[in-house]
Amino acid sequence: VKVTAARRLAAHFLRERGRGLGVAREFLALTMEAFMTAKNGQHLEEGQELWDYDKESRTFWFAEDLKASAQALQLFRAVGVLMAQALLTGTRLQVSFPTLLYSLLLRHLGAVSVAPPGLADLAALRPCLAKGLQELLAYEKDDV
Repeated sequence: VKVTAARRLAAHFLRERGRGLGVAREFLALTMEAFMTAKNGQHLEEGQELWDYDKESRTFWFAEDLKASAQALQLFRAVGVLMAQALLTGTRLQVSFPTLLYSLLLRHLGAVSVAPPGLADLAALRPCLAKGLQELLAYEKDDV
C-alpha cells in the first residue's frame, strides 16, 4: 500500500468572496452529505445506492446489494479522499461509520496491533444480526 503526503484542500464557491479553511470545511461537509444521501439512480445504475444506513447503530456501511463496478470503486475512493481531507483540515463530518471500517483500514495498512474482526464488530455494524448469532452460539440443544 502506497501512502503519500497530502496537501490541504483549497476551495472556493463561484460568486462568493470567501476563501480559506472555513470555505474548505464547508465544501467538505456539503460534498460528503451529497455522497452519503445520494438518491437512487444518481451516480450509479438505476436503483443502486452506495450506502446502507442502520438506524439502530446510526452508522453507514457499504450497500449490500451494490454491484461492484469501476464507477462504484471510484465513488468509494472519492469518499476516502474527502475523509482524509476532513482529517487534514480538522473538519467534523456528519457521517458515522462503525469502528470496524477503521480497523479494517488499519489492518490493510499493516497495523499489527489491530485485532481481527469479531462478534463485537458485527454487533456494532448489525446489532440484530449479532444478537441472533450470539443466541445461536449459546444454544445448547443439538437440534440445530
